[in-house]
Amino acid sequence: MAMPFTRVARLGLPQCDASKPCPLHENFLKVREDLRRMLERTSVQDLVKDLQESGTVLKR
Repeated sequence: MAMPFTRVARLGLPQCDASKPCPLHENFLKVREDLRRMLERTSVQDLVKDLQESGTVLKR
């Protein structure tokens, strides 16, 4: 049985870096950068406002 993708493709693999990239390295660079930018631009106040105004949820 194949290992699930989520167990194989993880951010921050110690053996994956720019000099020895894994097959998904370039894709994850973009994902990490997009996530970093989103987190830098989103405040807790923004989350609270969205929760109150749009009915979004913030729980598992």
